[in-house]
Amino acid sequence: MTRERCRAEALANNLDLRVSLVDPLIAGESLRAERAKFDAVFQPFARFRNDDRPTLQTTSANQQEVLSLGAGVDIPLRTGGRVSVDYAQSRTESGQAIFTASQLFSSDATVSISQPLLRNAGRGATTASIQIAGYGQQQAEARTKLAVISQVAATDRGYWRLYATRRALEVVQQQYELAVEQLGRAERRVRAGDAADLEVTRAQS
Repeated sequence: MTRERCRAEALANNLDLRVSLVDPLIAGESLRAERAKFDAVFQPFARFRNDDRPTLQTTSANQQEVLSLGAGVDIPLRTGGRVSVDYAQSRTESGQAIFTASQLFSSDATVSISQPLLRNAGRGATTASIQIAGYGQQQAEARTKLAVISQVAATDRGYWRLYATRRALEVVQQQYELAVEQLGRAERRVRAGDAADLEVTRAQS
């Protein structure tokens, strides 16, 4: 097995590393949530009211149906203020026949701007949470990179330790084979009367 494959297998099958990979995703979602607080909000609405009020005045309607439809846009500003734009249109229908105009229509448009001057004013106060979330994301990414680097380094150390152990085993195996061969030569020389028994003992040792 090559070192590159060892690295790939270690990174793919390490459960602790998989857990560490989730941290940058969570930090990224937190950063997006902080940035989203400056998104404009669209607020449509519909209201219906049915009034049935007894009255002693003949010129006042005692029954009315009021239908209001409208929408508004709320825009947060990075300076700490807010801009609101609202538009509403309503229809009032009176059930009293004495009125010639039984239906009345009205429409309203409103634009408002609010800006704090002291507390929570300025871009520094409103964007502080975004900067903190950004730093948190960088920290999570740095921790994840450190975990990956540590895992790769541990894999490399294990790989090279295994490589050294195998090479040492090969050397010992060669030494053993040479020793067996030397013992065989010594025994053959002793049987041939060319050497003393001491050579066999020396080869065995």
